[in-house]
Amino acid sequence: MSKFTCLCGSIISDSSDFESYKARYIADQDYYDFLDEYQQTITERQFHVFSRYTREIFQCSTCHNLIVFSKGERFDFNPLTLGADNLLLSRSGKNWKGMMSATFRQQSGEIYWQTNQEQGFRQHLSLSELKELYYRKFEELKTLNILRHAHLTINGVTEHQFDINTSKQE
Repeated sequence: MSKFTCLCGSIISDSSDFESYKARYIADQDYYDFLDEYQQTITERQFHVFSRYTREIFQCSTCHNLIVFSKGERFDFNPLTLGADNLLLSRSGKNWKGMMSATFRQQSGEIYWQTNQEQGFRQHLSLSELKELYYRKFEELKTLNILRHAHLTINGVTEHQFDINTSKQE
């Protein structure tokens, strides 16, 4: 499933990971931290068993409706309490560690970053514009300690890479 429509008519996308409006009975933004933490001890079979028992939940950013997918069916729940937005946000709140990705191909570059404090997307950048924006945003997000991973790829070659789990920069 990549997109579906809420009862209010808003389109909800499920086309990437780390969504702030999606959970698997644990916040989607925390799901990969969970997997990283247990990666060394969990076997492939245990992972498949775990995945088999999780259910996906989405929250509409327009009407705050909760949509649960279970056993091939869809169930909608509309919160009765005012201020029930961001129910599926990471337990880390605004300090959730996000990601950044930048790619340059031939004559044009694009960059995307997402954290719970901000997100951005720029395209049609020259190589110098892309590098300047990438390294500036990288330092900013890393200094704020809200960056999980980042990479800069130029014409298929990785120029820079960062992963918080290994604190590795290339």
